[in-house]
Amino acid sequence: MTGALPMEEIIEALVGMALRGISPHEIRNGERRHSGEFS
Repeated sequence: MTGALPMEEIIEALVGMALRGISPHEIRNGERRHSGEFS
């Protein structure tokens, strides 16, 4: 599954959003940043 986000990544993003209460825009920026680190 290259290029697709693993279930763990999605779950962590949802949990993080629920715990931190960040807006979806902030989450998107975080995911992009995260992907850049792994690439």
